Amino acid sequence: MLVWLYMHAERRELDNLYSWYNDKAGSRFWVVVCGGKIAGTVALDRTSDTVAELKRMSVLPEYRRRGVATRLMNRFEEFCKSDGVKEIFLTTSFVQLEAVRLYQKCGYVISNTTEVGFRLEKMM
Repeated sequence: MLVWLYMHAERRELDNLYSWYNDKAGSRFWVVVCGGKIAGTVALDRTSDTVAELKRMSVLPEYRRRGVATRLMNRFEEFCKSDGVKEIFLTTSFVQLEAVRLYQKCGYVISNTTEVGFRLEKMM
């Protein structure tokens, strides 16, 4: 039953990412558009007044290594600073090593390793 509830909530989130995050107090969803095409996304899911989770970070392969992810991260962190976020965390899988390198370049540190991936954190 618990697995079904999680999968149902995940499906609802994925069906409408923009309103899922932008309708929640303190949370946001951003997109980068290049040539009329969504090239990248990132979401901020507020977990408390001072803590936020970075979610849904994705950049299309043809736009990687062009600064799109860095611009998304910069916009995400600028918003966090201006909105009182003191700590950001995220989780990612072991297969996302390119993403882990990006997060580390942006100042995130691995705080925990699980059976499926990493938890990274950054104090603002």
